[in-house]
Amino acid sequence: MVTLRNLNVIRDPNVRRDVTPDTPTFFHYPSTARPPYKALPDNVVFREFIWERLKDADVDPSAPPYDSLQTYAFEGSGSVAESLSSLESLSTDSDQNYDYLSNWGPRFKKLADLYGNSDGTSVFS
Repeated sequence: MVTLRNLNVIRDPNVRRDVTPDTPTFFHYPSTARPPYKALPDNVVFREFIWERLKDADVDPSAPPYDSLQTYAFEGSGSVAESLSSLESLSTDSDQNYDYLSNWGPRFKKLADLYGNSDGTSVFS
């Protein structure tokens, strides 16, 4: 949360801030004292299976890094991007001319009525 509150502070973008998983296990049985799977409720069997796979993935040295908060540069004061206003969509009247829809026949009359208003009035008013 501190990172999100201080977005104006310039940080080194190459530094990773890994967050190690510290989720507690709720149904943890030592491997020697674990009851047979037939004696456990179904949801515990699946929970144990998934938890074991998570532990395997956590200790795997070839696995991707932990989940981490990636702070990217944002458009704000001091941003190298300056402004994104150049991405504004420019449209001209010719881009919005749908008069040709009225030539498609009666099956497209509703569509022509909705989009073919060239006089600028709304069909909903």
